Amino acid sequence: MEYKKATPALVLGLISIPLAIIPLLGLPAAIGGISLSILRMENHKKNAMLGLILSIIGLVLGGLNAVFGVFFASTGQYGFINTQAILSSIL
Repeated sequence: MEYKKATPALVLGLISIPLAIIPLLGLPAAIGGISLSILRMENHKKNAMLGLILSIIGLVLGGLNAVFGVFFASTGQYGFINTQAILSSIL
């Protein structure tokens, strides 16, 4: 039953990856997963390490999403797809 103490870190790590699409949700989940993983690392190494790895992946993905969002917003673009060219070719 002692392994359950590291389960919230693992769950936050798992949740942070799909939530990386929305940086305002994914980044706090990843940061919470990292902090819980570090706190539980001493006694519950397996789940805490897995939670730490997943949280770091979620943090990197969320950070990249935030950087791309700021870049696209500052240059007036909406994403990788040129929607104006697509709409003009359809109409």
